Amino acid sequence: MNWQQHKTLATALRDQGLADCLAARANLRADGAVLQVCGRRITQAHVVVAKCQQSIEKIVKGYLLWHSGAFDPTKGHTPFTRALGNEKHPEIERLCYSLNRINARVVNDIKWLEDLAPRRPTLADDEKGSPVPLNRLSENSEYAFWSPATGVVIAAEGLTMRYHAIRAVKALRAFLTAMARSTPEAFTKDIGFFLEEHPFSTALGGS
Repeated sequence: MNWQQHKTLATALRDQGLADCLAARANLRADGAVLQVCGRRITQAHVVVAKCQQSIEKIVKGYLLWHSGAFDPTKGHTPFTRALGNEKHPEIERLCYSLNRINARVVNDIKWLEDLAPRRPTLADDEKGSPVPLNRLSENSEYAFWSPATGVVIAAEGLTMRYHAIRAVKALRAFLTAMARSTPEAFTKDIGFFLEEHPFSTALGGS
């Protein structure tokens, strides 16, 4: 399909992605708040991770849509990973070059973050039609998943601030920094203005 006024939609996706970034950082600052849900100890780590993932997802989709009105932003939650796989997008390959100059690990961290978006369990052909084993529930930022150590956990108790949330925000920070330096400026310059207005903490203790 081709989208009417695709650059207008691309800009809206970018701006929602930046709003998700602010939501992630606000919840990261709530590191000390430990809450109880039905006897489970939870933190806001799952919110931080989900909003970081959604921020990158929407900005990447907006970026690709800006370049081509034929790009469909309604498909899937892993546009960055797909753009480096079967769907070849030279714009993302150039972005990866910039990302690698910032941090050699950040491309893998963005793929890791996209992998935390919810997804259906993968079943072999001979398993289809049978009850899905609970150990096929993969780690994600929104739903219950299987933990080898404790069984089924909810994302709010299974993801941690110290590992998942901090890693997610660092990946998002590097992504936005590289994107702000990319072209076309008509799409990316406002990301630079956003980073100037809302700078990340260098320590990332409370971003």
